[in-house]
Amino acid sequence: MQSNARLLTGVKIDKSRLSARLDRLRNASVKQVGIAFSESILNIESNLKLPHALMDRTMALMAVTQRLNELRQRQPNLTDEEIVDRFAGGIWDEVTENSASRAHFKKAAFQELESLLKQSDLLREAVKSMLRSNVALAWSAFECLAEDLAQAKNKHGSKLGFRSLDSIRKSYAIIFGNNPKLARILGRRNLRTLEQIRHVVMHKGGRVDAAFIQKTGRKLKPGKRLVLTASAVSRHTNAAISAGIGLLRFCDL
Repeated sequence: MQSNARLLTGVKIDKSRLSARLDRLRNASVKQVGIAFSESILNIESNLKLPHALMDRTMALMAVTQRLNELRQRQPNLTDEEIVDRFAGGIWDEVTENSASRAHFKKAAFQELESLLKQSDLLREAVKSMLRSNVALAWSAFECLAEDLAQAKNKHGSKLGFRSLDSIRKSYAIIFGNNPKLARILGRRNLRTLEQIRHVVMHKGGRVDAAFIQKTGRKLKPGKRLVLTASAVSRHTNAAISAGIGLLRFCDL
């Protein structure tokens, strides 16, 4: 059985590819849309890393507090304020910059987070909900990117829709015609999977249905609540990034 804390490990967001594409964009309006998309992606990465980062900092603070208490015992003539003023900064740097200490705190933080998640049903379910929600955010980021790029290119004021992958594909066909490059960008299976996950998260309370199983090919029982790890959320977010880069490149005319 997978440990609870491992739900939050394996965060690998492919932001470097997106950053490199933004640097090469020539059209100012397209670049502005790309920057907004990039900021949404960075928010997802921050959300995924937050629990471990908070626990890591907590363990470091506990170590610093212990060291300061030891100093207080050795130098009882100093006040608490003097100990903090004279030693806290140096101890913090020593604790947080030493590679051996860092490795120790990461391990301790992982173990403490595992313990907390194991003991608290509420916290464990909150983490799972957060992970599902971030997949929905990844789809929303892509959806907004697709809409903003298309509207910028919609010179004839055509009525367009962007609430599903099919409506996005139809809207782009209205503007650009049946372009094979667009068909490849918007026809990726992992993008369809991302859309379907977002649908069950937002409309089904995270529980899969027959339509989800049929469209994604996942072997799950209808009604089962979808469980995602940070690693899986990263993969689905990277699917949004890849498709987003494709649209940015295509629209950068």
